[in-house]
Amino acid sequence: MRKVSVDNVLRMFMSRHTVKWENPVIAEELDAYFGSPEACEAFAKQGLRFGEERDLRQFLSAGRLSPIPDEILSKVANFAFSKEDLEEKLSDQTYSQAYKELEHKLEKGDLLLKAPIVVKFKDDSYWGFSGRKRAYVARKNGAAVLYFLVEQPKDDEGEKSEQDSEKEKEQEDKMESTVFSD
Repeated sequence: MRKVSVDNVLRMFMSRHTVKWENPVIAEELDAYFGSPEACEAFAKQGLRFGEERDLRQFLSAGRLSPIPDEILSKVANFAFSKEDLEEKLSDQTYSQAYKELEHKLEKGDLLLKAPIVVKFKDDSYWGFSGRKRAYVARKNGAAVLYFLVEQPKDDEGEKSEQDSEKEKEQEDKMESTVFSD
């Protein structure tokens, strides 16, 4: 563990750089789903399956930049925000290197970063889709994080459940097979 002198702490505090957030480029984030069996499984449990990139792009494009309070972030199963969780992540060499590169850039000046993507499922659970390192660097350095929040539509918000669609189909079939007589 490196020791930091009071002078260094003051210098870091007085010259703190900022992080500005912009919308992520959705096409660059798709591997977080297609390359992750865990993500595919989490989405499937919520009734979301994306066989093609364009379907996933369309779903994610409905997001918006938004702050997410810590009490909500604590519900994001695959985001680690405690000191212990972060230390565990940083023990991974590949992850650690990318994290250190981002932190070094922040030490040199302000950063413009793509916002991490968080998905809120219709059951009010959350999935950290992508951008964890970006969020960790910002949080560790005291910067506010804006997330690209994508909310799965609730059934009553225009999206029909599979069960509702099947009931409608059954009713249509019954109507077609009903013979009216005089």
